[in-house]
Amino acid sequence: MSEGQKTMGTEIKEPFNFQQYVDWAFEQNKGTYIYKTQNEQSLTKTNYFTTQIRDEQINGIIWLFRKCQTISEIDNQNKAFLEHQHILRHVFLFLLILVKKYKDQRKIYALMNSTGILFENEELKLCIPNEKFDILQQTYYKKDFDNIGAHLTENCKSILERWAELKNEPNDFNFGLPKSDKEFLNDFPRISACLNLKQNIKLIEQKKQKEEGKKMLEKLQKERLFQSSLRKEQIQFVQLVKVVNHKKPNYLNQSLILQPNGNLIIGKIWFPNNQTDLCPLWLSYNFQVQSYNHLNNFNQELKQYIGFLTYTGPVNDYFEPQTYDYNEETEGIMQTNNQHELIMKGGFKNGLFEGKKNRIYIGCILIFYGSFKNGQKHGEGYELNQQFQTFFRGLYESNQKQGIFVDCKLINYQNREKEFSKIGSRQEYYKNNIKYNQIPEWAQQVYNVNQNPACVLLNFNEYGINNFQLSSLRPGGWINSSLIDILLQQQISLVNYSNIINQNKQGNKMKTLFLNCSQCQDIFGSMITKNDDINDLIFQEAFLKHQESCNQEKVQSNKKNMRIVFYLNLDRSHFLSVVYDNEKLYIIDSLNDTREPLKFQMKKLLMKYQFHVEDKDDVTLSQQQNSFDCGVYTIYYVSQFIKNQNLTIKEMIDKQCFKVSQSKVNYIRYLIYQNLVGNGASIMEL
Repeated sequence: MSEGQKTMGTEIKEPFNFQQYVDWAFEQNKGTYIYKTQNEQSLTKTNYFTTQIRDEQINGIIWLFRKCQTISEIDNQNKAFLEHQHILRHVFLFLLILVKKYKDQRKIYALMNSTGILFENEELKLCIPNEKFDILQQTYYKKDFDNIGAHLTENCKSILERWAELKNEPNDFNFGLPKSDKEFLNDFPRISACLNLKQNIKLIEQKKQKEEGKKMLEKLQKERLFQSSLRKEQIQFVQLVKVVNHKKPNYLNQSLILQPNGNLIIGKIWFPNNQTDLCPLWLSYNFQVQSYNHLNNFNQELKQYIGFLTYTGPVNDYFEPQTYDYNEETEGIMQTNNQHELIMKGGFKNGLFEGKKNRIYIGCILIFYGSFKNGQKHGEGYELNQQFQTFFRGLYESNQKQGIFVDCKLINYQNREKEFSKIGSRQEYYKNNIKYNQIPEWAQQVYNVNQNPACVLLNFNEYGINNFQLSSLRPGGWINSSLIDILLQQQISLVNYSNIINQNKQGNKMKTLFLNCSQCQDIFGSMITKNDDINDLIFQEAFLKHQESCNQEKVQSNKKNMRIVFYLNLDRSHFLSVVYDNEKLYIIDSLNDTREPLKFQMKKLLMKYQFHVEDKDDVTLSQQQNSFDCGVYTIYYVSQFIKNQNLTIKEMIDKQCFKVSQSKVNYIRYLIYQNLVGNGASIMEL
């Protein structure tokens, strides 16, 4: 064992694989890697290593060795190396073992590219989201670690070379190389900071340029907009609102917007003259939204109601109820217009009822008070028992009663924050909203509700779209891969089953083969490296089905003229597409990079099926200016291939199909969202 391991007390049993080694390392360092609050004692779990990463966790992972795209990513990396070096030391010990035993640079590169840490729910985990790494399952013995760190060994040099390669920085190592593995194990936080230094300088300069441009834009806006009568108004940016029609009646001094779905928006809004499809500023925070059977789609209490709804209060960029950006005294009011009027008062987030002090009334009678999440009861709540005219207090999870409910009396009705007192001894017990006659003995334990529940909001064919997936379409969100597959398949169907292709070049009809994110995940795996196996059966099945469809429609299907479009989530961190066209391979990437492992695997797959492949990567594309818009760019670029299947790539370049502005990218997000929620937006505009 290494010097650090010998002092840790309990030794691990032999033989052991990497996962067992990580669990042992975390157990030995228990309490040193968890942020504890003053009033709560954090709990640890038995497994500190994970290869199962959900889509909503991606943004929370700190990739330890990759190139950083933002200053915050660099700060998080450096912080991780400083605060968790007692854990990360074991990662480097394992890498040194690999260098010493295997000398396989590709495996080490692939492993480092996929290694990160995930801090979630008071718990730190080591994350390697690729279960196919055989080196994770191989077993080792304590003797393998005996000489790690001994003087004069230089296995660390190979690790540093791979590290610099991942950072896309020249490996000149002018920051001072460690002289031995032992010195390296004590010095890697400094090395990490040095490797990040050049990236940090570049990003700071980019940020400075953006801030200067933003200040200039703000100055121009102030000169044009902020006259004396408007200086006291609260200004909020609305970036993505498409205006169908608007009027400015004198008696209201407000604008009216009629949306495609029939919603009527009333508020004081400024419309630019030069951008008729965008509404970039609103000048008040109190809006009225009138809707027929629309705003009730997502809120659980209104799902059974069909009729006319009104909402008064703040709204978000899409004119949906939104009160979280304002002080807690501000609230929204949504109500039905029927004989038994249902009124919802409190907090809203992206159109969904959400908050801890929300109230539901029928007429003037309070029927529920408590917590909501994603439009459903979630957390502590008080529900009116009409039989006894008291309130039952208990916990809800995703609109279902869970645990013991006790009888309470409302003692303060006037204030927004209601006060209740427990009365009598009547109790009821619920499990998943089912009432039980007897209360189990163990039911006195506190039930812990999920802090971030998922709620299926929409159904699109066989797909269910939950709140996390839908919210990824908000400004700044990293779009979920399932949404990309749904949207592009929708557009492929619209184009292929319409006469759009036939309206173009009659003599050059060609039907493109598209492989989506899910298929590419199955073919290439989560992390793409040059030595990974390829599941070509998935490709074979899609190719044969495509050939059969082409024969039925009598369109070109020979391999020389065939076009294949792969769109994928590369290494579960970046969306891009790869196009095979006229025997050439094109990388359609909004973040220019070499992507050598990806090109290698694409060639290997195509050549296995006798496609002749020439490397060609000279398409000039608009590049994203942030770290989260890669999904939108991929949707836009693949849409161009869907709609222009009869054009060559050269013709598409001449047509400027790969040029898109940031304002158009923002508008695409809005368009996709409105399309999914059925607001009358057409994705054929992409």
